[in-house]
Amino acid sequence: MGAYLCPPAVVHGEHAVKTDQILAEVRSRHPQASWLPRIDGIAASTGITSRGWMLPLETAAANSGRRSGP
Repeated sequence: MGAYLCPPAVVHGEHAVKTDQILAEVRSRHPQASWLPRIDGIAASTGITSRGWMLPLETAAANSGRRSGP
């Protein structure tokens, strides 16, 4: 079994995205999801209010709807 001698590195992107923005995007994409009422509590329990993304939210969300293949 391997042992970690130091914690893994975390790379924060240059685009700050607030958790509320992410939740709003999820709500707009999945308005009928059965798990939707729970996302606020789950997000709040992490204590994370902002994340560093490599892309702005608008760009990442625009690209996430694309699927490759048949």
